[in-house]
Amino acid sequence: MGVYMFIIVGNDIYYRENYALYESEWRHSSMCTAAGFLATLSCETSALFVLLITLERFLVIRFPLGPYRIKRLKKYFLLLVSWIVGIVLAVVPLVYPDWGVYSSNGMCLGLPMIRNQESGWEYSFGVFLIFNCILFILIAIGQLAIFLAMSREKPQLQSSPDSLAKRRREIMVAKNLSLVVMSNFLCWFPVCVIGLMTARGHTFSQQTYGWLAVFVMPLNSAVNPVIYTLPVVYKKWEDFKNGQMRNTLSPHVTPN
Repeated sequence: MGVYMFIIVGNDIYYRENYALYESEWRHSSMCTAAGFLATLSCETSALFVLLITLERFLVIRFPLGPYRIKRLKKYFLLLVSWIVGIVLAVVPLVYPDWGVYSSNGMCLGLPMIRNQESGWEYSFGVFLIFNCILFILIAIGQLAIFLAMSREKPQLQSSPDSLAKRRREIMVAKNLSLVVMSNFLCWFPVCVIGLMTARGHTFSQQTYGWLAVFVMPLNSAVNPVIYTLPVVYKKWEDFKNGQMRNTLSPHVTPN
């Protein structure tokens, strides 16, 4: 997604004040097609990864001592399947040259906000609205199940310091996941509403499309890793500082 954003920003600077003269050339260029491919790949794999993380967190919290775990090889397999699904969904518009999924707008995104402007609108509607809405519903259901499991396990947290610390880490990850779900909702809910209204014949301005294209797909994929990474970095830093303080306050023992 970062590469996609650099491509869009670079060409925005290149075509500035002359974009109207080269709009069609840019939208049908290989660079625009590559940017659309990267954006779709990033968006779909990001949603699939969040779904897998939701499933893994639910199993860990709901069955802390149970046999229900996703083994390492299964995790690798599921990640590989997610990448394959994302690549296939991003490649299909390239297989059909008559489709204008990535050339329907200057942002090179396949969001179906302008009905029947280009062929392939049905594919965009099915992937970016139907498929992603199904993923979001599954993630929301999984997140609700996680919170229910956390509420049921509260009386069992008074067992031992080690299990309590482990449980707190798991709950912290679950809370971070809830932030990811909320960011997905805030990003995709407007897209779903506008896409459904477009399917019913409503029209929207290009400015509306531009704002959605800039702040929905890029931010959604870019914010998710940050939400996961910053709390972990902060915790590592706190552990490091606490370890330094313990070393500083510990008495020095001199050999006899």
